[in-house]
Amino acid sequence: MKRIYALIFLGALCLGLLLYSFLDRPVMEPEKGTEQVETGTAEPSEEPAEPPTEAQPGTVLRLGCADTARQEEWSQIGEGFSAVSGVEVELVEASDPEAALVIHADATVAIGQCEQWMDLYDTAAYAQLASWDMALRHDGKVCAIPTQVRCVGLLCNTQLLAACGYSLSEIDSLQKLRLVVGQLADVGGKTFAAADPALLTLVAASVPEQGRQFVDLYMANALPQTEEGTQSGLLQMQRGEAVFWLGEAGAYEELIDTAPGILPVYLGLENEQSQTLCTVGGGFLSVRKDAPEDQILAAKAFLDYLVLPQEDGTVPLDGVSVMAPFRQTAYCANALEQRLRDELTAGKSCLVCIQPELIPEGVREAMEAYLQEPGDDLWARFTASLG
Repeated sequence: MKRIYALIFLGALCLGLLLYSFLDRPVMEPEKGTEQVETGTAEPSEEPAEPPTEAQPGTVLRLGCADTARQEEWSQIGEGFSAVSGVEVELVEASDPEAALVIHADATVAIGQCEQWMDLYDTAAYAQLASWDMALRHDGKVCAIPTQVRCVGLLCNTQLLAACGYSLSEIDSLQKLRLVVGQLADVGGKTFAAADPALLTLVAASVPEQGRQFVDLYMANALPQTEEGTQSGLLQMQRGEAVFWLGEAGAYEELIDTAPGILPVYLGLENEQSQTLCTVGGGFLSVRKDAPEDQILAAKAFLDYLVLPQEDGTVPLDGVSVMAPFRQTAYCANALEQRLRDELTAGKSCLVCIQPELIPEGVREAMEAYLQEPGDDLWARFTASLG
């Protein structure tokens, strides 16, 4: 009798998650396309949908978790899912893809094994993404869904900016940023702290036709890097030597004494006031397509369980102490991440959804060459390196 009740409960849970997914799906569906292992809003290629199969209570769902620092948090989430579904969640080594059914790993793994991932388009986890641009695709299918985002933007020393007679609310485009930078330069000093070339590369690669405008403006008004290397910009901001710095929101706490604010990375795009901070995908979840149907159903239910509110109103993925890119998750580490969440929830577009670590070496080298000696030929080399 208990087994029958468990089967009924699990079937109701899966049906509820599926209905919730489509009821809460954004009004506009992604446009059709066939992007290859990249972010974008393309709709998956259409294929006949298989009828759902009820997963059996007692199914073992093997989760390969690469985030060793948060394995205990993932373990607790797995226990919560087991309690409501009867499906056992077992954490295994993510480095062994054959051992796991659901893989939580960085984008390198998600991309490298994309052929074996199933299409996750019909899950609430995909529907709940704050921006579909964050999903990874292969052959038009959603092969990996991110579980965290990091934000990149122009961190600002608002005290210095106010002392110069400006406020962040006045800067809502590249044109306005250029105007403020020019006027600050007229009174002496550099406007920007030293930039990490990897972040400049990330921004420029997102929109290469317009990215040069931002890169040139930044470098023409930036302090040089010091012996601290990529830490130069942060230290210069802390010392009050620059107003702006291209950085990540994770530096917020270290800049708290400067009353930090943040601006989007304006690139001269049309309708820039509707653009938000650049966002960068972190860990991704994928599901093996060669698994038995009952395990696939359990895996999809687990993904949806992560992002949907439970009876007490909490969203399970908030139990992992990183900012998640879903509309009903709420965890934010600081005020800058909270602003990013508010912007995405309001429907603003994001520009960048890859990890800086994934920038190909050739692209990085081409940007560094351009930064050393700006010119049309070296910029053409950079854009050519993007493929």
